[in-house]
Amino acid sequence: MTTTRTVALLALLVALGWGGPAAAQPPGPPPNRPAYSPYLNLLRAGNSPAINYYGLVRPEVTARQALQAVQSAVSVNQRTLQELAGGDLGQTGVPAQYLNHGGYFLNHLSGGGSPGLGSFRTMGR
Repeated sequence: MTTTRTVALLALLVALGWGGPAAAQPPGPPPNRPAYSPYLNLLRAGNSPAINYYGLVRPEVTARQALQAVQSAVSVNQRTLQELAGGDLGQTGVPAQYLNHGGYFLNHLSGGGSPGLGSFRTMGR
């Protein structure tokens, strides 16, 4: 009897070890739907259905639509950032230099600069 139980327990452990994910739920995040319909607010007691519709239902539907628009814009931005981070941004064609302003400022002291860049030597003559 213990051999049968051991074999059954071993078979159960093997079956659990080889089992794949359950396909009861769709993959990915759950759909973006409200838990209950906003149109149930039409049946609230104390106000007319018109007041409930324009005061409760329509603002909630509009807010949900605006939230979905923001969420889609955020997902587009995230995708764009991922593409930029993964790809090559290219070069600008100008090498980076530190303190490279000699051609523009204080060239009357060093005698440097070119006439096209507004040096003091060429401006006075």
